[in-house]
Amino acid sequence: MISADEYQVSGSVTDSSGTMTWDLNYSRGLGPGWLPWVERPMPWTFGIIPAWINYHMQMPNAVVNGTFTVDDGTDVDVYTLTDAKGYHDGFNSEFVFSIIEWDWLDYKQPDLSVHMLHPHAPEYFCGSVFDPVDPCLPGNLRVFYDGTEYNFFRGEVDISYDAFANDPTYGIDYPTEETITATDDAGNSLTLHWTLLNKLPVFFDVPDPFNDTVTYEIIAEFSGSFFEANSGTTVPIAGTGWADWSGPALSSP
Repeated sequence: MISADEYQVSGSVTDSSGTMTWDLNYSRGLGPGWLPWVERPMPWTFGIIPAWINYHMQMPNAVVNGTFTVDDGTDVDVYTLTDAKGYHDGFNSEFVFSIIEWDWLDYKQPDLSVHMLHPHAPEYFCGSVFDPVDPCLPGNLRVFYDGTEYNFFRGEVDISYDAFANDPTYGIDYPTEETITATDDAGNSLTLHWTLLNKLPVFFDVPDPFNDTVTYEIIAEFSGSFFEANSGTTVPIAGTGWADWSGPALSSP
C-alpha cells in the first residue's frame, strides 16, 4: 500500500497450464470508497453463533496501470494496461459463506459508474433462533454521476432475471440476462440491462458440515439509462462491465 489512494498489486500463480504474473498500480479514480456494510448481521451459525460481515469497496473506480503476463511454457504474452478501468474491494466476516445468494455488478463509462452488492436470498432473521429480530436482507446499489453519489437501498431496487442457461457440471441454472431497476424518493432512477458475453464458474469448497457453493463471474454487455431528477438529465448507458451471481448452495456438502 503506497497511500490510501494508491497501491501496488503484484504476484503470480502457476499450475499445469503455465504461469500468470501481474504487476499493477491502482490509483483512485472517480468518487470515494464505499462501506456498504459495517458489521452487518448475518444468519447465526447453527442458530447459536453470532455472524456478521464488514464490506468495503476501497476503489470502485480505480485507474490501473501495469502489466499482466501469461507464460504457457511455449509463448509469453505480455499485456500492458494503461489507465484501464479497475475495481478493488474486500471484506472480513464471520458467517457461513454458502448460505447467501447474491447479485453483484460493476459498470463504468467516462461520466458514470454503477456498483451493486445485492443478496437476493435467503430471507433471514438478523438475530438468532433465541433472539430473532425483523427479517432482513441487506442490499445496496450506488450510481456515481457528475461528482455526486446516488444510493439506492432494498425496497428501491428490483432485479428481473430475463434468461437462464444450465451448467451441467454443477446442475445449476445461472442467469444470462438481467434487468435492474431502481428509484429513490427524490425521483432519481436507473434502468440497467446486462447480457452475458462470457462466464467463469468459481467453486467454493466450504468446510463440512456446510454445503459447497458456486459463483459465476460474468463479463456482460450493459445498456440502459440513469435519470437525474434535479437537473432532468437522462444519461445513456452502453458498454461492457462485469457481474457476479451466486445461487443456492449445492445439494450435498
